[in-house]
Amino acid sequence: MSFGVIEKTGLTVISLLERAKSLFPDQVVVSGGKRVSYEEIYRDVERISGALQTLGVKKGDIIGVAEWNTLRFVELLYAASMTGAVIYPVNVRLPAEQAVYTLHHSGCGFLFASSDFEPLAAKSGLPPQRRIMLDDQSGTNYQTLLSGKEGFGARIHEDDLYSMLYTSGTTGTPKGVLYTNRKVVLGAMSIVHQLGLFRAQAKLQSDDVIMPLIPFFHLWAWGSAFHAAYLGCKYVLGGRFSAEAAVDTIIREGVTWINAVPTMVHELIRSTRAEELRGLKILVGGSPLPKSLSTQMEKMGVKYSMIYGGTDMLAAAIRLETSKGGETKTSLHPVPFVEMRVVKMDGTSATRSGEMGELYIRAPWLPDGYYKDKENTSASFTSDGWFRTGDIARLEEDHGI
Repeated sequence: MSFGVIEKTGLTVISLLERAKSLFPDQVVVSGGKRVSYEEIYRDVERISGALQTLGVKKGDIIGVAEWNTLRFVELLYAASMTGAVIYPVNVRLPAEQAVYTLHHSGCGFLFASSDFEPLAAKSGLPPQRRIMLDDQSGTNYQTLLSGKEGFGARIHEDDLYSMLYTSGTTGTPKGVLYTNRKVVLGAMSIVHQLGLFRAQAKLQSDDVIMPLIPFFHLWAWGSAFHAAYLGCKYVLGGRFSAEAAVDTIIREGVTWINAVPTMVHELIRSTRAEELRGLKILVGGSPLPKSLSTQMEKMGVKYSMIYGGTDMLAAAIRLETSKGGETKTSLHPVPFVEMRVVKMDGTSATRSGEMGELYIRAPWLPDGYYKDKENTSASFTSDGWFRTGDIARLEEDHGI
């Protein structure tokens, strides 16, 4: 029984699941041996949304999730949007003290965690009733959430905050950024369109079977859930990454498209069944791709595209092939709606091939700045909407970088 109608205005994350439920109701998400249809997932999300509200989660509240790549995480991603909560996928790879810092700095009011992250939950400072251990058999757990009633009426707008993310902290204290529903949806769709409409090796289409290998605390990982729902793709989740287990799952489920960081790719191609990965498409990002690794992938018949972006800018560019005078080149090109500038030492923009400088990005999904951090905001975000990436880029002949 429903307690009210949830109004969704504009580009909201939950509208992507609604699309999948309506157009691809029987398509499945595979996780932990379970096969669940988009229609079933939508019903579960309604119940989880109701349970969140019963727990006291209100519109605008920040809820943290410390979990591997599971169906539970995906359903919480959608339930947050349906409820109007702001989801924070906790970077579980951070040192414990930094992870705890982000929970405190963000104002996280509820933490949903699997047993692997019970020590982090215990250090969060949250009272027990606000720490939900997803796979615990006592107290409030995931099954408790699923047994709830459908959510109360709420009005969710595309400009409502949806996600809190934190940088990795490699150059100092992790910095937080906030994204609205609209910004997350636009960022996700820009990747779909770049990979589907242009000459990318890792082409992504509706008949692909998607499996994210990057942990879900990374935006390119959980963003793939939105790609799958939008396109109506079968979506496969493997939990915590293990190369041999991932290869077995890829082969068993007929996975055709994955995302991964270079170290993961290296482990995959060293696995005992690596030869069976021929034809697999990989979106690679997170760190530079060594030439030796790209050569190995090419020899194996694996198709790959590099993606460039980050926590504080979402997707910015994907490597594409371009042709001129019969010669094919590859370089990073901005995804739809992104502007890029290479700014030289004198402050002017590069205009000729080979010129180098700092890469600036402007996009409709950029955050307004760093959360509670005026100093870093003024250092990285310009008054006319550009983000200074801090990365050095070279302008290429095909206008990529």
